[in-house]
Amino acid sequence: MFYYEDSNLKALEIPYKEKKASMIVILPNETDGIENIENSFNYDSYKKIIASMNKTKVRLLLPKFKTECDYYLKDALSTMGMPIAFSYTADFSGMTGNNELYINNVFHKAMINVSEEGTEASAVTAVFMFIKVNNEIIKNFIVDHPFLFIIKENETGTILFIGKIINPKE
Repeated sequence: MFYYEDSNLKALEIPYKEKKASMIVILPNETDGIENIENSFNYDSYKKIIASMNKTKVRLLLPKFKTECDYYLKDALSTMGMPIAFSYTADFSGMTGNNELYINNVFHKAMINVSEEGTEASAVTAVFMFIKVNNEIIKNFIVDHPFLFIIKENETGTILFIGKIINPKE
């Protein structure tokens, strides 16, 4: 597996079947360090972690977890610069041929379930593959406190999901 470590965190890339996607687990070194990681984590730090990973033999203990969330995005999208799309002055005639449509709301729901059988994310299913190694263990990666996870598509590096598990023991 690919592994990264610095003074604040450890990160591990767990490839899925056929290595088309991976899960990145970002684990603070301190058991109460998730807030510090979140406050400093951005796309540049993500890219640095990915670029600095090295192939390493790892003993992984990762709990099963399931999380889901849903959001109505009308207010957020309006605030981000799309208020007209949600008003009667919206003009979607270029797509529909008439000017009778506007957006009422946008709903987003995401779900991820990680277990021994694999990962189910939204309508996408992937299978965990474990790499066989000899009994020599170089690094321990024991996920027993809050952590971040990212699922990325490997060809482009596109982040598909990102989340935080607060209590991995439940």
